[in-house]
Amino acid sequence: MVALIYKDGKLIYQKAIGTDFNAKTQAPIASASQWLTAALVMTFVDQGKLSLDDKVSKYIPLLTKYSKGYISIRDCLAHLTGIESEPIRSLKEQLNRKKYTNLEEEITDIVSTREIVSNPGLQFRYDNIGLNMAARVLEVITKRGFEQIMAERITRPMQMRNTNFSNFNAVNPSGGAQSSAGDYMTFLAMILNKGMHNGKRILSESAIEQMETVVTTSDMIKYAPKAT
Repeated sequence: MVALIYKDGKLIYQKAIGTDFNAKTQAPIASASQWLTAALVMTFVDQGKLSLDDKVSKYIPLLTKYSKGYISIRDCLAHLTGIESEPIRSLKEQLNRKKYTNLEEEITDIVSTREIVSNPGLQFRYDNIGLNMAARVLEVITKRGFEQIMAERITRPMQMRNTNFSNFNAVNPSGGAQSSAGDYMTFLAMILNKGMHNGKRILSESAIEQMETVVTTSDMIKYAPKAT
């Protein structure tokens, strides 16, 4: 393991235990991937290329065909899509999910086969659906792959050299990132510093505020697996 403590703009403590694991060692970060994906979405909001209140069907018309046309980007980022969740029994199961070729294939499958169990925005169900759907919207907007967009807007500008979403199958924006303690501390410091990294603005203060705003209440939580 490795422990890092950041305070007053700098790293004040670092301790690694073990011979082959340190602050630069890359490891799967599972659901911590979602902060990265949410930040990437907010770069598009900052540029006016996307609104949190946009309906996903604006970019993926297939949703309308399957009665899912009212789901917004905001719902996607908060696990409030209302789409039936697939039970997650372990972290390993979350990482080794169904093998899709790409995000388009995954979202097409989910939209066409999963039931709507509540209206969007009303019930929290933890899953890979919302964040991956939002990530697919970014691919549609840019006509580029998610990994390339993430590198261009988040990991490369912040020198996060040990962070990526590389996978032999479909990229998983909800849980498929690999990172290091040092890289993730860099990212969290940017959040703490209201969107700034080494004097460069990555996200607006408004974007950070929206990312940190709690939009669920305890009675809205219908599914939250112990594993995650």
